[in-house]
This record gives sequence, C-alpha cells and structure tokens, in this order.
Amino acid sequence: MQTAKKTSMLTDREQYLEASGYNVFNIHPSLIEADLMTDSWTELVSKEIADRMQSLREQVDYSDRATHAAALFPFKHFINVSQGRAAEAYFWRAAGKKDKQVIQNLLFPTTRHHLVLNRMEPVELPVRHVFSRDSDDLFRGNLDCERLRDLLATEGAEKIAYIYIEAENNASGGYPVSMANVKEIRALVADHKIQMVLDATRLIENAVLIQRFEPGYSNTPVREIVREFCSYFDSMTCSLAKDFGITRGGLIATNDERLFYRIKDVVATFGPGVNVTDKAMINAALKDFDFVERAVKRRVDQTARLHAAFTTNGLPLASPASGHCLVLDVADYIDAGRYTNAIVSFDAWVYAQSGVRGGMHVTGMMREYARPSLVRFAIPLCTADKKIDALTGPFIDSLKQIGHIPDMQKTSNMPGMSGLMQATYRPIDPKPCPIDY
Repeated sequence: MQTAKKTSMLTDREQYLEASGYNVFNIHPSLIEADLMTDSWTELVSKEIADRMQSLREQVDYSDRATHAAALFPFKHFINVSQGRAAEAYFWRAAGKKDKQVIQNLLFPTTRHHLVLNRMEPVELPVRHVFSRDSDDLFRGNLDCERLRDLLATEGAEKIAYIYIEAENNASGGYPVSMANVKEIRALVADHKIQMVLDATRLIENAVLIQRFEPGYSNTPVREIVREFCSYFDSMTCSLAKDFGITRGGLIATNDERLFYRIKDVVATFGPGVNVTDKAMINAALKDFDFVERAVKRRVDQTARLHAAFTTNGLPLASPASGHCLVLDVADYIDAGRYTNAIVSFDAWVYAQSGVRGGMHVTGMMREYARPSLVRFAIPLCTADKKIDALTGPFIDSLKQIGHIPDMQKTSNMPGMSGLMQATYRPIDPKPCPIDY
C-alpha cells in the first residue's frame, strides 16, 4: 500500500496489511499498537487485560455461594452463559412469540438476527434525531415515545410482544438512554402488559452519563442508578466483556419464573458454555463493582478527551462525545463516491499511518437509519491514559494528511457476513473525479 511517506521498504504495518489482504479485521490483535476496533475483551489482547484477569483469578472464591449479580441487578432469577450473543440467543429462543413485534431503539445485528430466527418482527423506533448533526442531545439512544404512543393507538398493543432497549446504545454511536425515557416507556406499556427487556451490556456507562448529565441524578450513586434503571424492566440480557473487565461471560436475568425455567431448558439443551471456574470468575467480576465503576468512569473521560482533541483540530465526527467510542463518517474525509470499498480503504490508511485500528460501524436495519459510510473507534475498558495520549497525535495526523488514498478491490468471494468481515482486497486507484462541464 502506498503511503504519504514513500519508502523503499514496507513498514511493519504495511507488511501486516499486505498479509491480511488489506483488511484490518484480519490482523491479529497482538500486532496492533492501538486497537480501537472493538471494546469487547473477548477479541482483544493487552497487558491491562492480562493484569485484570490475573487479579480476578486471585479473587476467586469457590466457597462464595452468593449471586453477586443480584446485588447490582434487581431481578429474581439469573443464568450465566459464555457471552452476550449466547444470552440473547437463549433468551429469545425461550421468550419468542411468533409473528409478534419487538419495539426497540437500534439493536446489535446479532440481536435482530435472533429475533427474526424466532419468527418475530424487529421494529426500530429511535428518536428521529439519532444521527442528526444539528442536535446536541446526549440522550439520543432514547426510544421515540411519541411514535410508540401513536403505534399503540393506531395498530393496537396486541401486535407487540416486547419493548427491547439497549442501554448506552452502540448503534446510535454509544449514546445513552435517559431514566426519564425508560420511565415513560414503562408508563405507556404497563396497562397493555407488554414486557420490557434490557440489553445491559454497557449499562454502567449509561448510568455514569445519567449521573453526570440527567437532571436530578448528580448526587445518586452509580450503583443506585443501575438498580433504578433495571427496575423498569422485566428481563435482561448482558455481555460482561465490555463494562465488567472480564474476557468471557454473559448474563440472563428475569423476574418471570416460568420464563426462567424455559430458558434453563434451552441452556440445558445447548450448553451454557461456562464451567465452574468461569462462573466463579464472573461472580468475582460482578462483586468487584468499585473497580468496574472506576474503570468505566475513566473510559468515559478518555472518550471525551479524544473527542475534544478531534474537535479542537477541526476534524468532523459525531457529537457530542458519547460513552465509549468515536464515530466518523468516511465521506467527510474522502470522496467516498469514487471508492468501491471506502471504509476498507479508510481503515487501512488510518492503521498504516497511525497504528490505530477501527472498524465499520453498523447502524439500523431500516433504510431510514442506515449509514453505510460510518466507522467506529471504541476505547476498551482499562486502556491506560498514556496509551490514549500516545495515539491521539498520530491518529489526528493520519486524518489531516488523508488526501489521495488507494481504493480496495475485493479478491475473495466467501458468502455471508463472515465472508464480508474476513474478505481480502488489493489496492487499486480510485475512480477518476467526474468532470463538471
């Protein structure tokens, strides 16, 4: 790949890019200097992660029979599984109601997939300004209650089985859901007996942002905000690998005893994916909430600091700062219309120039909310401040110098999402600029 500083020998990063088919997704995490492609510890390698896992091993107490999840999440029944995707798969296999709607903000693609697999219809109702550049609203992870009210009035509640809300909504750009929003949703659906389900994967960040920015909560402890938020829901799924400082683990929780036993049957059929040691590690991670709160607050601060550096340097990105990531529109930096695979080209350039790896940002499934040219840079929990400081300058410089970069022509043809994610490419010249007569 050609770079701004031409040399006779490929740099290490360029060699890694060439070996990976110019797809940053294919580069092993151990070779990445600043890995912001994901904040999931399941897919990352770092000294900070290794140190935290060693600390948890030292805290494991097999004689501790307490379910420490219950001290944080006020539900009656809990099941440990291997990861968040397993949690949602098992939950919806047991809870699914054929041909019914699930009203949601913008959910992760695998979540929507599990709804469809179980013959349910996902209906996205985010606030209309979720991707607006003209809004400074932080709580754009909210569900649009006005449209929910209209839907209940015009089509009736009998079509709706669940409301499914993802806290600290990733697809929106990492923006939180307000306490006022979930209270209003609960009030709207309570008389219709529509159950509410929470994706609590990044709920701790959501609670921190409520504490800092929602009126009435500045003096409320984060733990109490988490418990109040959960109190408006009937069930919960959760990946523990983002906010809880652990490399594997998912959680299912519910107040519905009959549903709990149906989920247990599904888990018994397919297996929980966790053994006794895994469960003890999960318990230790949930017990160590003081560590979790400190780490999440530091990550929120790091995100704000990196966001501020971008805006100070006049670089466009989604604003205001969210809880865990920066979202950029590739079209702000290159003439995306000239590129066959603009995001692949953009990510390869940024990595080659700065050592920072980002990834495609997946938004909603409906055309109204699809943004095909967005990329995300997510800060993993426990990233050292000095690492954020070290990557900021090269990251910003790579974008200031972006200019003319190669397009990427796909050289593989494997099917499905996995085939797309792991595709290989070769660099070519982008299409020429159109001539304006």
